Amino acid sequence: MYKIKAIKVSNFSTGKMTDLTLIPEIKPAINQIELHPYRQQSLQRETSDHLKIAVEAWGPFNQVKDNIFNDSTLNTIAQKYGKSIPRVIFN
Repeated sequence: MYKIKAIKVSNFSTGKMTDLTLIPEIKPAINQIELHPYRQQSLQRETSDHLKIAVEAWGPFNQVKDNIFNDSTLNTIAQKYGKSIPRVIFN
């Protein structure tokens, strides 16, 4: 017999996440959402923190759209700390 140790959901809004946590037997451990420098998802991250649900970034490089690896702000931060832009995004 298998026992479920953790539940992971993807792209759950704050409303869906709150509704799901009303069922005590089903509390997700992780919510995977699109999260990168151009999409911060502040409300979803705050809600997840409040509900003690970890957030996992989906598409942290913005699917390499919008020329993210040449962003001037990210480049300034990367140079300041001696890191690459991908490393800055992951930190």
